[in-house]
Amino acid sequence: MLGGMKKWFAVFFIILVRLCEPLGGYAQIDSAKIMQRVRRIPLWKTLEVKTLAEALSKGCETDEETVFAFSYWICKNIRMDYPEYEKRRAENKSIKKILHSRKALCDGYSKLFVELCNSRNIPAIYVPGYIKDYDYMPGDTLYRAEY
Repeated sequence: MLGGMKKWFAVFFIILVRLCEPLGGYAQIDSAKIMQRVRRIPLWKTLEVKTLAEALSKGCETDEETVFAFSYWICKNIRMDYPEYEKRRAENKSIKKILHSRKALCDGYSKLFVELCNSRNIPAIYVPGYIKDYDYMPGDTLYRAEY
């Protein structure tokens, strides 16, 4: 019986190794190091997209690290613009206004991220979408893409 268990364990181990092989091709991201570096970026470097993208990507060895730095900075520095959200307006803020006010609606977050990626030649596109919001009632139509 012990020999049979060893055989099954060996088979299980081989299957596990085979399943994990594709994961070995991806580099690990040292997120703590990136977050620490991103927090130290001076304010004057965050007012223009190209300057911000350059500062955020400095020290990043892969596109994955750069994308992580972009998303972390956006999450830590851009707030939801609740007064604009409550007015139910479609956002038309420029990226420059978002960087200066540090406020955006959903599409502003996405557009800023896409601009940062594009400035570092990382392919990214903005894809608008629909959502059933808090005031959606059964039978309502989705009349504008806002997410």
